[in-house]
Amino acid sequence: MFLEYSNFLFHLFFEFERILKDDGTIWLCCGRTKIPIVFDVLKKFDNLNLNLDNWLTYVRAKGRGSKNKLKSQCEEILHISKGKNYKWNSVEYLR
Repeated sequence: MFLEYSNFLFHLFFEFERILKDDGTIWLCCGRTKIPIVFDVLKKFDNLNLNLDNWLTYVRAKGRGSKNKLKSQCEEILHISKGKNYKWNSVEYLR
């Protein structure tokens, strides 16, 4: 599973780099358990010219399907930009 997801991310990031303008950005939503894999792929393939600029945690009031099943009540949102010229403006929280 780890290798499959790593390959998927590499191809996804390759396409991000191809379609984004030099100062373009992308917001990637992923589960908390997948973040180490995202970091690993970005570190291994640093020639992709993509940078992780920010990481937000969106907290929901109630998890999906929480009536019957235990689900995560938050979602990780990674902000990835192309090039070194992007300037991030801070966001305190999302609600």
